[in-house]
Amino acid sequence: MVVVLLVSVLGALQQMLTAHGLDFASYDWGWVMNCAIIAMGGYLTKNFISDSDGKVVTPVGKIG
Repeated sequence: MVVVLLVSVLGALQQMLTAHGLDFASYDWGWVMNCAIIAMGGYLTKNFISDSDGKVVTPVGKIG
């Protein structure tokens, strides 16, 4: 879940650096949350398809 937190913080920083400055009310929080949800989905998918050693399990063997 650290990945989700980092993506959320980096998304907010990206919003700050591109156009809005330090005005938190004008950030596109929907976009930041969307990025965090996508990161969470990717993290959970990676954990679901990999074993305890971090190798991806496939029908023909392990990758990685």
